[in-house]
Amino acid sequence: VGVELVTALIGNAPASAANGVPGNLVTFECPKSLVGRVIGKGGETINELQRRSGARIQIEQRVPDGQPCVIEVQGDEAAIQEAI
Repeated sequence: VGVELVTALIGNAPASAANGVPGNLVTFECPKSLVGRVIGKGGETINELQRRSGARIQIEQRVPDGQPCVIEVQGDEAAIQEAI
């Protein structure tokens, strides 16, 4: 469920994307109400995504009410593509 959610969110136009060098960073927004599904119980979903892809995934959850959370996916191009 979380994997499909991340894929759907990324497909909805990332807020920014860097490409061409190792350590690329893609950021996108996620409604605060869906962040728990991306993270998964005890971090299970996000940890699996990171393990499988090799990308680093960070979620900034400390945002004002009504504002979306920002998800950052960092790694080489192949790792980012695997994560999303």
